[in-house]
This record gives sequence, structure tokens and C-alpha cells, in this order.
Amino acid sequence: MRSNIARRTGIRTATLAAIAVAAGLLVSGPAHADTGTYVNNGNATPTSTGTLGTGVGQKLTGAQMVQRALDWVSHNVSYNQGQSFSDAEVGGPYRTDCGGLVDMAWQLTSSPVVTTPSPGIDSSTYSTKLTSWSQLQPGDALAVAGEHINLFAGWINQSAGTFHYIAEDNPSVTTGEYSASTSDTSIDGYPKSSFELLRSNNLAPAIPAGFSVTANAQQDGSTVNLTSTVTANGYINYVNYVITGPGGYNQTFRAGGGPASPNTTGYAYTWNTNGLTAGTYSVQPVANEIDGADHSYAATGVTVAPSGGNRLYGLSSDKSAVSVWNGTGSGPGAWTVIGGAATQIYAGGFGLFATNPNDGSISKYNGTPGSWTVVGGPGATYAVSNDHLYGLSSDKSAVSVWNGTGSGPGAWTAIGGAATQIYAGGFGLFATNPNDGSISKYNGTPGSWTVVGGPGATYAVSNDHLYGLSSDKSAVSVWNGTGSGPGAWTAIGGAATQIYAGGFGLFATNPNDGSISKYNGTPGSWTVVGGPGATYAVGASSLYGISSDFSAVSTWTGSGTSWTAVGDSASEIAVGS
Repeated sequence: MRSNIARRTGIRTATLAAIAVAAGLLVSGPAHADTGTYVNNGNATPTSTGTLGTGVGQKLTGAQMVQRALDWVSHNVSYNQGQSFSDAEVGGPYRTDCGGLVDMAWQLTSSPVVTTPSPGIDSSTYSTKLTSWSQLQPGDALAVAGEHINLFAGWINQSAGTFHYIAEDNPSVTTGEYSASTSDTSIDGYPKSSFELLRSNNLAPAIPAGFSVTANAQQDGSTVNLTSTVTANGYINYVNYVITGPGGYNQTFRAGGGPASPNTTGYAYTWNTNGLTAGTYSVQPVANEIDGADHSYAATGVTVAPSGGNRLYGLSSDKSAVSVWNGTGSGPGAWTVIGGAATQIYAGGFGLFATNPNDGSISKYNGTPGSWTVVGGPGATYAVSNDHLYGLSSDKSAVSVWNGTGSGPGAWTAIGGAATQIYAGGFGLFATNPNDGSISKYNGTPGSWTVVGGPGATYAVSNDHLYGLSSDKSAVSVWNGTGSGPGAWTAIGGAATQIYAGGFGLFATNPNDGSISKYNGTPGSWTVVGGPGATYAVGASSLYGISSDFSAVSTWTGSGTSWTAVGDSASEIAVGS
């Protein structure tokens, strides 16, 4: 039984299309330029086979093999052993005959003949022999030694033994799709008994049922360490993380290599959330698997806090331990000890840092209780922005930035000269001049600073502003963003003892009654939010304070002058990621 099913462009049977969909045939890989040299007496040039496969040297599925052969069917490729179709993106050149059709479908790098000279396509170099017709699956080949070869395209009804195959027969017909049956005595003009059944060595293994990829996200300050766990190895070419979130955020990042064994993590990517809009982001792993297709798996959520972070850290009253508030409650169980003795703690969007009382070195908290890394030696003071740690040398002769790794002199880069104090936040780094008291903004290049104002008592940096308290503490002002003279600053408030700023805004304490007020964004407009306190820390969306007698830590509820206790005594607090 031999019937021509389709030999013209666009004419494919519904049955074969159904088989293609069911087997996942309609999968397209990366597009490549058509480098073909084929001339077909007026018929259409075949598609670059690179658009239908997985690329040079990669395995492909039986479904893709059939799709590649169907391209020659749709383009009416004629039989001619004297010409070939070259596709450098995948392999070839492929002769336009029966063997070349299968060579092309199997994405071989060359175009061996059916059997002779050796090694032919039926040799172990290229294929494995099957022992039964029932073993056939899409992409296998039916070969007559030294004579002819066809591509098996799929079963019509396996129990009845009917199937489709694709063939390049002779110069009188173009590449076509045909049907046959295992009960036929001859197939494509050859005795059924003369056929050997071949499976390509380039066949990708079937992706197992239940195969899955699970995304993991571990946050460390503004850094999110993404990994994925797979249930089996050997089925993924690469993994992308597609991340979507507030403000139309939509980015795709290519991960690193996979895990060494199943059910362990791999495919790592470090995602920096600095400057992103606060909110919940969806991180979806999309795996390009051995079938050449992208497969999407369940997304995981990552909550990005407003720049500057919102995690509260505290140094015990005797400075013997550093702890982090767990987010609820106020007793000892509401806090977790994460570090030992410290002289001072510093925090911001870039994380938490603490200085050692024994040698003055500074260390970065790694996110796990007890895990800290020394990043530098002694310094006069430090400041943390959303993406950097800055330090002022012990003798205050130089300002430096930590390069992000290491702890020796080479781990820091000098970026400025002598300073009295440094201030940092989402808006950048600022330093005061010991000679004239002026304040300058770091421009991001070592040695490049711009004076932005004259002397002041103190300063505070939020995500988008620099605020200053006049030398006599009679007025609070905001830098307008350009210039350095009196016109570069706008008075926004009266006398204050101290000012504090962060993602949640600007706050100032009253020198008369010790109360603390929040700046409402309009010069002269402030709202009292609490009574006296020893000190405060501003986070991304919270204000925390230590009571005047240092016996309790509380957070402003956001309403009136109401505060909620979150902890017992502390010598100092800091807020960051």
C-alpha cells in the first residue's frame, strides 16, 4: 500500500498534523540565516534547517527531525544527486537524494550515504539498529542496504500497523509524504523484508514525565541569589529567569550552569534589585530543554523593599551582641542574635556592617546568623548606600569605597581626600571638608567631587535628597540638586537637634521638647509623630527609635504619635537590607 499524501507546498494531511502536535513537532528553535546554495529549477529554496533544529553539535528530538524533513516536502525539493543544499548553521551540504534527506533531518554535520562507502548512515557512527517495527518512533529511518532510505514520520494507527514516512524517491517526483503498513509486502517499491530500521545517534533522550524545575530565591540585602532545582539531569540546555514586576518591569536573565546531580541547586544568577520600584516581583524559570523548546515552570515571588531596606538591626546595651528583629513581637524571642561584640553598626541598602572592638576591623553580615566576612581594617567611620560601603580612614585623611570583595588594601579604592564626616544613602555619598566645613557630593569617579553647600551642623541622605541642619541648628534645609550657594538650598523647617532620613522620608527632633516630627514634603509643613527619644533610624517604610533611657526600641505605627514596642534595651539601631 503506497499512497502519495502530499507533494505540494501547504498540503499536509490533518492526520499528520495531529500527530505532529501530539508529539510536539511544531517546535521552532533559534533562527539562522539561510546559507543554502540549492537551485531547484524554479521551486522554492528550502528553509534554513537551522530554524527548525537545535544547532550544530546538539541533539534534537524525533519531532524536530520530522519537522525538518517536512520543510523539504513543503518546498517541493526535487531529487538530484548532483546538487545539494548547504546550511552552515547546522551542517551539510546535504545531497538532495534519499540519504541527504535523512542526513538533513537528523542534523548531521555531513551527508553520508546509506551504506557504502563505510561508514554509511546505517553504521554505529550515525545510528543504532532496531529489532522490531513496533519500536519505530518519529525520526527513525527505514533503510535498504546500499539502495534506499526513508524517514519514519509517525504512526497513523500503531495497532493496525499503519504509518507515515517521508521520501526522496527519484527525479520524477519531489520530496513527499506517504503512508504504508507493516502488513505490506513491499514499501516504497522495496520488499519489506529488505529494510533495516535505524535510530539516529543524534536523537535527544525523551524528557521524563513529571520533569520539573523549581526556582529558589535567597535575598541578601538588595542582592537576590537565584537558583533552580531540577528533578533530573541532562535535559536542559540552559535556563533563563523571566522577572516581571511593578512599573512594567520585565527582564530576562541567562543563568549559569546546572547542578551536579538531581534535586540539588544550580543555574545560579545574581539579581541586583537596587533602584527597583518596591513591590512583589515574579521570577519564572524558563528552561530551554533538549527538544529545543522553551518550557516555563512555576514562578516564585520576591518582595523588593523600597531602596534602603526595612530590616531593623540592634546592638545590645553592653555592645556584646548584634541582633535582628524578626518582624513581629517585642520580647527576647522577637530578636535573633546574628553576631558578637561590636563597637558600632552601619546599615543601608547594601546590607549590614559592624566594627570589631578588638582590632577595629569592619565586617559584612552574610545573611546567616554568625556568618560575617571581614572587609576592611580600622577606620574613623563608615557610611552605607544602596550599593556601596564607604569608609573614612582612621586619621580622616582619605575617603575610600570597598570594591565588594576582599579585605586588604587592594579591596578598597581611595576616592577622596580628607573629610570630617561622610554621609550616604540612596541619593549617593557626601563628605564634609575639614578646612572650611563645606559639603561635597561624590560624582562616582575617584577624585571627582562637587561642592554643594557651605558648613552645617549635620546632614542626612534619603533616596532622593540631601538634607542639612544649619551650623547653629536654627534651620533645616534641602539641597535643590544643583549649585552650592545659598540659592542652592531651600529652608524647609526651623530649629532641630538632629535630623534623620531614609526611604521613609525626613524626620527632625525638636530642641525644646525633644519630640520628633516628619517632613510632609512642603517647606514649613511638619507633623509631630512622637515624643522624646535617644536616637532614631529611618528605613524604607518605617521609623524606629530608642527610648530616652535606652530601655526600649519602638516603631512608629504611622498614625499620630502612636508607637509600638519591638524590643528591649539597645545601645544603637540601624536599618538596612
